[in-house]
Amino acid sequence: MNKPDTPTAETPNAETPKAKTLDAKAPRAKSSNGKISGLAARQIALQFLGFVVHNRLTFDDALLKIQTQTNWAKLSDRDQAFVRNLIITSLRHYTKIEYFIKLYMKKTLPRKAYLAHYILVLGAAQLLYLETPPHAAISLSLHLADTNDAKHFKKLINAILGKVNREQDKLRFLTLTAHQMLPNWLADKWTDYYGETITLQLAHAMSEPPKMDLTVKSNAAEWAKKLDATQIGDATIRLNQRQSFTKLDGYEDGEFWAQDAAAAIATQLFDDVKGQPVLDFCAAPGGKTMQLANLGAEVTAVDINKNRLKRLTENLARTKLKAEIVQTDIRKYAPDTPPTHILLDAPCSATGTLRKHPDILLLKNLEDIKKLTLIQADLLNKTIDMAAPNAEIIYAVCSLEPEEGEKQIDAILGRRNDVKIEPITMDQLGLIGQTADLKIAPKGWLRILPNIADAVGGIDGFFMAKLRKL
Repeated sequence: MNKPDTPTAETPNAETPKAKTLDAKAPRAKSSNGKISGLAARQIALQFLGFVVHNRLTFDDALLKIQTQTNWAKLSDRDQAFVRNLIITSLRHYTKIEYFIKLYMKKTLPRKAYLAHYILVLGAAQLLYLETPPHAAISLSLHLADTNDAKHFKKLINAILGKVNREQDKLRFLTLTAHQMLPNWLADKWTDYYGETITLQLAHAMSEPPKMDLTVKSNAAEWAKKLDATQIGDATIRLNQRQSFTKLDGYEDGEFWAQDAAAAIATQLFDDVKGQPVLDFCAAPGGKTMQLANLGAEVTAVDINKNRLKRLTENLARTKLKAEIVQTDIRKYAPDTPPTHILLDAPCSATGTLRKHPDILLLKNLEDIKKLTLIQADLLNKTIDMAAPNAEIIYAVCSLEPEEGEKQIDAILGRRNDVKIEPITMDQLGLIGQTADLKIAPKGWLRILPNIADAVGGIDGFFMAKLRKL
């Protein structure tokens, strides 16, 4: 048996084929032998993975293409769920899987063999993380090779997946470095800022499937009992078992909406919004808008994305909550009167949400973060410019990158003398602050890391700061 070597920090990530180096199109879901159970689902999964890794589409955009361009509708509900889970799992563990595959290869696959590479990733994900029966995982991977121009690599695929299967327990319990679990650029970046220990904790946390949190309109303790959940915030409950959100009691009546416990904190940082006009910038899909409306605020929800605003409108209708909706670029928005309460949930790299959106690991890079910081600075400046004297401004990003959080606020305070930071207090964090053992930074802002070993099992990563217009 070929025992894998002990990983070291110097071991590079396996090379991932990138769209810019390939002229070929992403794999297309071809017709599969209907007599081979499970092959149609895996054929669609192969194209799904190609849309994300090869065409650089987000999971949601890739899913939309899969639903409209393949025989997705002909799959059973069970097979559709399997495909979604297989892709999310493959993306969540992508860097690790590539490392495991490379342990058993004498040389890297040629770039034109990207289909064989994707087949190996999907096969290994089934063996290591989905507990798919080995015969099914391996034999169907070979069938994929037969039908997707990867016949020449069947022996290699069979050999590598066979070794992964035989040594899966060893692979699961290998001591890995952050660089073997995360893209190199991100592992380097986090190590420089947070240190090796926290970076490794973050890498492990990002490998874990997220819990489902709900924000309830009222009676959180009562709804926790009804839905087999645990109350972890003032209005946040966490489901003890993963369930179909839309089939829960109370969904149709609009009694709650899906929202991570960390995201729900931002609205709590205002002093009091009841009866107050509040601008919710970058509002869609509306979790914070609904929170503010439920607290009695007169909310104006502003977002540039028409499709996301459609979701916000649907969410408001279901929950029977009211808000004015404006579709525009914030930088072009001119309120009738200077606002006194503004929540800016700025567009960001979203690296704090990798548990939910592991595609970010493959789609984002340093250049993206540089571009986003410029946009954030523009939006923050515009927000401060329009605000009334003494206005409260909440700045939030679901990012772990200091350029989008701490450094962004330091920079704005250094550039302007008409705004100051107002320290966040533990009272404002409410129950979730105690439950997740959150800590307020010495400068008064809140940095939430998803590596915290708290009683609730982790929350999304966020940065939040409260500013006061002078």
